[in-house]
Amino acid sequence: MERLMDIARRQADEVTVFAASDAEDSVGFENGKLKSADSGMSSGTALTVVKAGKQGFAYTRNLIDREGLVRDAIAALAGGVESAGPLPAPAELPKLDTAVAAHEGGNAVLVEECRRLVDYLSARVKGQVNVAAGRGVSELRVLTTSGVDARARFSNYYAMAAVLYPGTYAGIRQVTTAKAFSQFPEADLQFIADTYNASEKEVKAASGRIPVLFLPFSVWALA
Repeated sequence: MERLMDIARRQADEVTVFAASDAEDSVGFENGKLKSADSGMSSGTALTVVKAGKQGFAYTRNLIDREGLVRDAIAALAGGVESAGPLPAPAELPKLDTAVAAHEGGNAVLVEECRRLVDYLSARVKGQVNVAAGRGVSELRVLTTSGVDARARFSNYYAMAAVLYPGTYAGIRQVTTAKAFSQFPEADLQFIADTYNASEKEVKAASGRIPVLFLPFSVWALA
């Protein structure tokens, strides 16, 4: 980023460089069997330049040609977009505990956890068991000619467990999230099993208005 900043500031009055990157691992089990295991990375760099009160912008997902990115941003000045004003001065930002130092174990940890969820639910319900887990890290950085150098790092982990009704994709499911790997709460697994087993009994309601209880995930279908 510093090299890009050096190139851009020779041709502009003010420069802002914004960079973002993500890395994620995920696994999915369908009907109790491993269906997918994926790992991915993505990144992007945005450049904003200000010259004579006008603002230009350019973006790339692969920062190889820095001179080309600067040329694109300078060329965008021809659009006549007014600058929003002077860049902010550096400020002391709060330090937030948003990430773990490192993820351990790769996809093997995710697969092992998913197998545990499958084994737990399969022993207690007759429906189709689908589970998934994933984790990732995101990093952000903002660098400006006014002296700002702000960085942030976020890590996340999620796991989903569901039991589906025969012939449908409807079912009972729960999700857990955290900034690092943690075992799926047994209370949530027991809730899935108990609720699914209780719902297997078909109830024929009388016509007319009746009270209905929606589970939290029902909002996805109602939205």
